[in-house]
Amino acid sequence: MTLSGAHAVPWHAMVQFHREVTRRAGGAFFALPVTVSATERWSSLAGFEPGQLAGPWELDFEALESTYLQRKIRTGPGEAFIGGPCWFRWRSEGNQRRCLDWIPLIYREVTVEDRHDRLRIVPAQGGWEVCPLVFQFLEQRNVQTLAPLDEMLPDLLSRAESKAAEDGHGLTRTLTDAFRLVAPELGEALVKARDGFPVDRAEYVPSPWVLLSAAAKPSTMTQRVLRDYGQLERHLAASPHHIGGLGLLENAPGATVQEAREVVPIVPLNDA
Repeated sequence: MTLSGAHAVPWHAMVQFHREVTRRAGGAFFALPVTVSATERWSSLAGFEPGQLAGPWELDFEALESTYLQRKIRTGPGEAFIGGPCWFRWRSEGNQRRCLDWIPLIYREVTVEDRHDRLRIVPAQGGWEVCPLVFQFLEQRNVQTLAPLDEMLPDLLSRAESKAAEDGHGLTRTLTDAFRLVAPELGEALVKARDGFPVDRAEYVPSPWVLLSAAAKPSTMTQRVLRDYGQLERHLAASPHHIGGLGLLENAPGATVQEAREVVPIVPLNDA
């Protein structure tokens, strides 16, 4: 179906608007307030550097710095998210108070458990995802990547792992380098988090990799809707006149409602 009529709906702009509303709702989950180390919502993983991205990972239980999450995990295995490497942003709150957020580049759902004073992190179904706030970061700076970042993610992860195995650098560094090649501004933010964190203005210095409580996790449906919105937006940008089934939602000008025709009475058949 093609776009027609003087009052056609601006579908591309409308899809962009709804995608942004959905993204903001899901993205707030990943803006981690840097206040104190003990929080119910998230925790640093002190000294943690993943050797590979497939998991599982094990580290000292005390590396989980949040005592709240420690107590919760000691009661039994639980769902969570692991994310990193992180960058920071300043955010204004009430009365112009400046707050610091710590934001992961990528994340994935995991199960965490206490194994004899060792923290075991096991990947759940699914894979690594780009944090929704990454897309917001790029859009605010008018950064255009050669392809959607979520579509490039498998290649970027593979490249980072190969480089880490080849030269011995950790994945925090090789992921930063891989993303810097496709989005220099994003790479700079990750480097700044590593080399220029505002220690003198922060209450707490977080680690590059973090564990997020799944208590307030964004729904899987939200993530799927975001991907669908992105795919639809790219289609409308490339072919704005081919709106497919969206045309059913339009009040197309010139359309007329046909009057119902009189139904012919049923004539019974003779016995045969």
